[in-house]
Amino acid sequence: VSHDLRNPLSVIRASMEMARLKDDTTPLARGERAVDRIDQLVTELLTLARQGSGIDEPTEFTLDGVVRDAWGTAGSPDATLLVDADARVRGDRGRLRQAFENLFRNCIEHGTQDGSAAPTDLTVAVAATESGFLVADDGPGVDPAHRERVFEPGVTTREDGTGYGLDIVREIVESHGWEVTLRDDAVDMGDVAREDTGVDGERAPDAGDEVDGACFEVRAPGPEAAAEADLWIDQ
Repeated sequence: VSHDLRNPLSVIRASMEMARLKDDTTPLARGERAVDRIDQLVTELLTLARQGSGIDEPTEFTLDGVVRDAWGTAGSPDATLLVDADARVRGDRGRLRQAFENLFRNCIEHGTQDGSAAPTDLTVAVAATESGFLVADDGPGVDPAHRERVFEPGVTTREDGTGYGLDIVREIVESHGWEVTLRDDAVDMGDVAREDTGVDGERAPDAGDEVDGACFEVRAPGPEAAAEADLWIDQ
């Protein structure tokens, strides 16, 4: 089914690229965005369909490493990544990387008030905690009217959104025996991330710089659950 969907999408994209060389590019750009949205939707639906197979054999790896790998795939050159994640993790590295990729895409796609363009000064921070880790940004935050439904499948506030990115995150986290929540409180970015991994000269936010952007927290639901979970943090 995925091949049947993606093959015509590839033909459409190639045809539009050829037409771009000969005609007005405005309608072509709209068409390309529509094709990209369909392609992303297919990818996310396939990911959700595979979640039922469980996780691969857990392995041990560094949280910092999987964060950087995910940013290399899903990050934006217009955004800065800050990392304070010097911890070791045991879990399904491929699935956890996918969760970070979806969290990063969510931060970047919602980094402006109206979601109309990629943010040019967004900071995304990742930090290990005693019971898991945080992913936060200094964007406009999540509309209070949608906070309770952000992890529901198909829920999105963007016209070109699929609404499955955070649902995938939830499925991956829960398959490891952990839980993910959207925090209500403002985040002190200086505490969340102290190591600057962005462009030389960029500064990490100072301690006390509270922001009201989105902050997702992944953690074990309790000490007993943490001992039995397939994902754990060792600092």
